[in-house]
Amino acid sequence: MPRLQAPWARKLFKKSVVCIHPAAGNDMKQWPAEYFALLINQLIALEDVHIAVVGGPDDEAIASAILGNVKETERVWSLVGKLKLAELPDFIAACALFVGNNEKVFVINVEPQMGAVIGMFLRDTPKERPLTHDLINRVFQGFGINVERVIITDLKNSTYFARLILQQQNELHT
Repeated sequence: MPRLQAPWARKLFKKSVVCIHPAAGNDMKQWPAEYFALLINQLIALEDVHIAVVGGPDDEAIASAILGNVKETERVWSLVGKLKLAELPDFIAACALFVGNNEKVFVINVEPQMGAVIGMFLRDTPKERPLTHDLINRVFQGFGINVERVIITDLKNSTYFARLILQQQNELHT
């Protein structure tokens, strides 16, 4: 648990905490509030966690829109405008998962079989035949394509949908 003196901190950290920072600072990069609410609802339904929504005082509108679409609000704490900037690193470090919006990286747990496939890829383990990701990787390499980033656009029936932002090199420029 982070070194916080607030009375809510002990209750919040009785379970694993997922920290959500929904603000992007740019409307073009802003993930819709209903997507964050859907993610929160899924996390609460599938995992035994508490949710903390963080941000500055100017993030109150997006936080309110998210909380308005959350089903089990008793498991969600809005800390928007309540944490001092100096407290934030310790708070985030104490959380099991951080989900951000503005070019931040976050972790998504995967099922064991997919974890095994990822491990095979990382260890360059030989396989009987190429898997789908092997084929797409070879196509990308052949055309000089790099994955710049992945943007999760939807969550349906516990399946994440995403957009790949790709970059292709050519003889003129990248």
